Amino acid sequence: MKKIILAIAPVLLTLHTTAQKTASTPVATRVNVQADTARKIDIVDNAWVAVGINKPYSIQKDAAVSFNGKPSYRFELKGGQLTGRL
Repeated sequence: MKKIILAIAPVLLTLHTTAQKTASTPVATRVNVQADTARKIDIVDNAWVAVGINKPYSIQKDAAVSFNGKPSYRFELKGGQLTGRL
């Protein structure tokens, strides 16, 4: 029984990790509001632009969770980062 569990565990862990990665897509562009104007490519969902730190985890489009039929966005700061703005 333990051998079966040990054989299946890596597969289940891989599937779980893959599912988490495909649900969120990083918003890659940022606009420096003090020095730049937003280009067409910088506008997210025809409504807003991202500013702040440009890290893959900081702003992510979350396709797994929607609001009124539209995708939601996840904002995250990690240790040592003081601000994030939308």
